[in-house]
Amino acid sequence: MDPLPPVTPRCDGLYVAQWPEQDSFSYLRFYPDCWVTSVSSTGTPEQVARWIGRKRRDLGQGRYVMAGHEILFCLVSPRGRVDYTGVVPPDAALIELNSHSLINQHRGTAVHDFVPITGFGAP
Repeated sequence: MDPLPPVTPRCDGLYVAQWPEQDSFSYLRFYPDCWVTSVSSTGTPEQVARWIGRKRRDLGQGRYVMAGHEILFCLVSPRGRVDYTGVVPPDAALIELNSHSLINQHRGTAVHDFVPITGFGAP
């Protein structure tokens, strides 16, 4: 049996999940060089896309590692660190992530759906 081809998160948009019982969303932006940026916001994907980025040191930032379809990363922000593990399916249309906040010890699971953003992924 042939091994599954390597999978990576998409870099031409944002992954978004709505927090249960809240009006805010969790946004993740992945980059081809294995960098990831995260923010929680009440804005739309198009609004957040205008300002989310790796130069924003006030946002969660980190490197991701892929092992087959599994993804692992930790995001560090001025507030502290959150660890993530999850699975990226072959089409990378969503990412199911388990999180563990080292800020408040909260653990959770969320499915982040992919939203394409014009202009993302361009050099």
